[in-house]
Amino acid sequence: ANPTVAITAGVDDFTFTVDAGDISKFFVGCTVLVRTATWTEYSPEVKVTQIIGNNLITNISLGFTPTASHFIDLIGFIDEGQPYRYY
Repeated sequence: ANPTVAITAGVDDFTFTVDAGDISKFFVGCTVLVRTATWTEYSPEVKVTQIIGNNLITNISLGFTPTASHFIDLIGFIDEGQPYRYY
């Protein structure tokens, strides 16, 4: 139900880039989680505080600098609704 978006590049442990076709899926204040495909590396849940071009900037450190091998999950909805979670 929620999209998973690939990261195209990492800048630092707070900033990463997504494809131009995916940037509209994000909004300031949304919660995201960054992870590898195998979940061997994943961030805490962070909030997007700024969107500059195709760069997303978070409120706290991801704990690592993401690369093109990372994905973004917990993306909410364009109406700023929260993502679905399965427990």
